[in-house]
Amino acid sequence: MRRVVIAAALALMASCVESPFREGRYVFDGRPSIHRRQIESITLEPIPEGPSAPVFVLHPQSEPFVRVELDLAEILSFVPDPLPPTLDQGECEFGGDVVITAEVGTTIAYGPCRRPRSIEKLRARMIGIINQSVDQ
Repeated sequence: MRRVVIAAALALMASCVESPFREGRYVFDGRPSIHRRQIESITLEPIPEGPSAPVFVLHPQSEPFVRVELDLAEILSFVPDPLPPTLDQGECEFGGDVVITAEVGTTIAYGPCRRPRSIEKLRARMIGIINQSVDQ
């Protein structure tokens, strides 16, 4: 009987621990609204790992071999205003996140597998700009 109680307690504790991939590492339900003008940076992050991508910021100042920054103004028109809620990722554990940091101290990760259509358009624009900057 004691083993059954211990097993049940362990199962209950395990069910309470959320996988970081189940609903995204930074879940956002759309409240309070986060607007385009509040965004400080946007980047693409591979999940679970991979090469780092440039960071889009307002005043880019890249540091060779440390951090590549691109101009946030190049993609701001593709950022939905206000930002949409994140989507449930189910059992997805591989792909990439679109990571948005706002001035209110909020970080939201869209992905790694499912993103709102408006975020997919933003991601496509970011990849296009990143590819252009690599080719130069």
